[in-house]
Amino acid sequence: MSPMSLEQPEQSDRPDLPASSNPSSRPSGPILFNSIIGSWLVVNTVGFAIATALMASVFWFPSVFERPQASVSHVSGFVVGVILGPLQAIVLRRKVPKLKGWQWMLAGILGSYLGVGLGWTVILWMIYVVLAVLNLSFHELAGGFVFLAIFGAAVGACVGLVQVLVLGKRVRGRRRWWVASVIGRSLGWLSAQLVWQLWGSQPPSDVQLVEFLIYGAIGGLVYGVVTAQALPHLNPHPRSVADHSN
Repeated sequence: MSPMSLEQPEQSDRPDLPASSNPSSRPSGPILFNSIIGSWLVVNTVGFAIATALMASVFWFPSVFERPQASVSHVSGFVVGVILGPLQAIVLRRKVPKLKGWQWMLAGILGSYLGVGLGWTVILWMIYVVLAVLNLSFHELAGGFVFLAIFGAAVGACVGLVQVLVLGKRVRGRRRWWVASVIGRSLGWLSAQLVWQLWGSQPPSDVQLVEFLIYGAIGGLVYGVVTAQALPHLNPHPRSVADHSN
């Protein structure tokens, strides 16, 4: 056998390999984007469901919590931030690699408490205007849904603002994210309350764990769907990407 027969065949003589065996040839863009959206919906649905059930658990221990409503207001920001923050950060790091989970979690906690304070301030002012000035009853404003929408919007505005500060100037699409946060929280609160009304509103102490999980999951899903519209626009600034690569 001649030495020439031991040489590798020419490039044109080699059999073509399937395109799927080459990782660089796979269409990662749309698949990655769709997986991010799906993961985002899952973490918000599950996260809000668990957080809602934990917050509502204070109603089942009347001997420990003398004022359950006040207790929920006190722990809501912490519970939602601790549970939802890390889950959201895991998904968002696929869009914003430099995002730190602990900063995103603290943003959720701080923003929630600021939002609750702002929401109650606005609600109390609105109640004064509605009852004292306009001579309307609480139920004449769509059964209180207007108050819930405004309260949820206040929470979303504060949480979104602190999250935008965490993202910083290195990320584009922050304005869209803030707007989506306001709308998402507002519609999420409304949807959960609407399901509770349709289910047959009853004292929270009589509501079962599964029902609270469903209420939270519905609100989280609605929030996730709304904020998912801002995800395609939430991208690192090209200069930040270049600095990171260097």
